[in-house]
Amino acid sequence: MTDQPDRFSEHAGPSMECDPHPPLPTPAQTPYAEPHWDALQSERLLIQECVDCGERQHFPRPWCRNCASETLDWIESDGRAELYSYSVPRRPVEVVEYEPAVPYVVGLVDLDVGVRVVSTVVNCDIGDVEIGMDLQAVYDHVTEDVTLVRFEPA
Repeated sequence: MTDQPDRFSEHAGPSMECDPHPPLPTPAQTPYAEPHWDALQSERLLIQECVDCGERQHFPRPWCRNCASETLDWIESDGRAELYSYSVPRRPVEVVEYEPAVPYVVGLVDLDVGVRVVSTVVNCDIGDVEIGMDLQAVYDHVTEDVTLVRFEPA
């Protein structure tokens, strides 16, 4: 043990809220994922579904991760979800843009359509976050061109 003060003890309040937030790195957008990004702009959550085997997947890919088919379609989630697991980063690692946001809740979120995604849980106290809690998608218009899906308690 060190004699240093716990610099994180004061961070027991709310997780990062959707707006405002610090500038964050924006994800690369690829042509095959364009329907996903376009839908997020209009606050809709689309998930890929393989026409050949029925496997659903997220993040978007140009082929099915189950059978390698390139015949993919899109289905819409209503944004209902359940928190499968989570972690609370308390220090930024390599991406210094996250420093103003720590601590925050990053979760493994099970969508109503049977797909698990990684996202942040927002608009609640970190201490209130529980595995199994019901969540609802919220849309964070990070830039004019990028909208991210996050989740808040339902």
